[in-house]
Amino acid sequence: MALNIYLVRKEFSATTFKFLKPYSSLPRHLHSCFNTGHLCFRFDPCTFFASLIDNSVNRSHLNQIHAQLFVSRLQYNGFLITKLVNCCATLGEIRYARNVFDYYPDPDVFLWNAIIRCYTRQNLFCNAIEMYARMQIACIRPDGFTFPLVLKACTASLAFLDIGRRVHGQAFRHGLEADVFVQNGLVTFYAKCRKISLANIVFGRLSDRSIVSWTSIISGYAQNGQPIEALRIFNQMREVNVKPDQIALVSVLRAYTDVEDLEHGKSIHGCVIKMGLEFEIDLLISLTAMYAKCGQVMFARLFFDQVRIPNLILWNAMISGYAKNGYAEEALELFRRMITMNFGPDSITITSVILACAQMGSLELARWMSDYIGRSEFRNDAFVSSALIDMFSKCGSVDLARDVFDRALDKDVVLWSSMIMGYGLHGRGQESINLFEAMRQAGIPLQLRILLLDPGQFWDLKSEIGVVMDENTHQSLMISQIKAAKLLKAIESGPDYGSVS
Repeated sequence: MALNIYLVRKEFSATTFKFLKPYSSLPRHLHSCFNTGHLCFRFDPCTFFASLIDNSVNRSHLNQIHAQLFVSRLQYNGFLITKLVNCCATLGEIRYARNVFDYYPDPDVFLWNAIIRCYTRQNLFCNAIEMYARMQIACIRPDGFTFPLVLKACTASLAFLDIGRRVHGQAFRHGLEADVFVQNGLVTFYAKCRKISLANIVFGRLSDRSIVSWTSIISGYAQNGQPIEALRIFNQMREVNVKPDQIALVSVLRAYTDVEDLEHGKSIHGCVIKMGLEFEIDLLISLTAMYAKCGQVMFARLFFDQVRIPNLILWNAMISGYAKNGYAEEALELFRRMITMNFGPDSITITSVILACAQMGSLELARWMSDYIGRSEFRNDAFVSSALIDMFSKCGSVDLARDVFDRALDKDVVLWSSMIMGYGLHGRGQESINLFEAMRQAGIPLQLRILLLDPGQFWDLKSEIGVVMDENTHQSLMISQIKAAKLLKAIESGPDYGSVS
């Protein structure tokens, strides 16, 4: 026999690889062949170690395998080292992967891709971009797998937009701009960086559109506040018989939620059920948000209750759904349950709960909410402060609203407008005018904000503050007294003066 089985068993014994007992029996790695008419066996160490690496489940396994690569003088085998780094990425052993990479004397493009992939999988995007830069310095020519990895890293922050554009240029210079993986990476990169027009240009050039490319452009439009375009692309995808995946369905549900199209949203819900995806967490969140925003809070609660441990997005979808549809008590009860389960709210949660408190009209409840926020990280959040001012005004205490206004560190136009509206709601017209003048003197962009104190005082106030209305002026009307509601309705049915900020 061409190979001494005893020596093989001694070198690769079960005691060395304790974690994989099946490998103590090596005949599966001894490939039979005919040589001069005699049956012999040939041992393939690369196949053997590759199989071991693929079956590793922790750092200890990798250490043992790596040690045996040195014993077998395979520590510079590029194929095995690349597999080792990829396995490190899967197991989250970033530092070990980097040590293996740094020890290798002359990494090829496959090993460079492996270490870049390792960093992107663990969301260490700066490190991934740094390794790509080092790859360029080492004069290693990137391939069609390098660019998608780097582009994914560039989606982490708008700060990387220029870097991503340079990567796009390098892909073009290397003749890989037409590569389907690179194009999909470019669509995703531009969409996530809010350059949806550029994403659409790249998408239009795709000759072979995969589900990844369709999903990327649909998600891009949905995430960039263009739900109609997202739905248009989705309809195109269905016309060419491309079956949507989970990510596409989440994006389409988000688009239907934004336009509050319940009927079409229900049709997507039907697709979700047919595909057996109704228990996927992302789709449950999307369905909860859609039904809640479209006023079907009971249906939304059914989906919410199917999740054993809701995440923050799901809590927000349900609480805001209750608050926006007038179910204040349910919103507050769910918020109490949320904090009891030690879930930390964010600004979206807080503003939804403030809205519910305002609907209740209880000053005592409003004080409790204000105290809670005062002890939290949101006490200096301008958006939350604006909501608090509105809450106290609607609960009958414009003086407490003014206290919130005075304590605010960063007074933006929304905060000023909330306080002016609070004074108007309580009929304190002169204080509204004084605050409006103070806002103008503070250099806050007015855009034009008109305080309507009383139906008969509209033009007098316009003359007093010296504003000029023309077609290019953005105006918002803030009504101070309930008796002005009829005039507001007449204004809203007439020429468009903009929206309330």
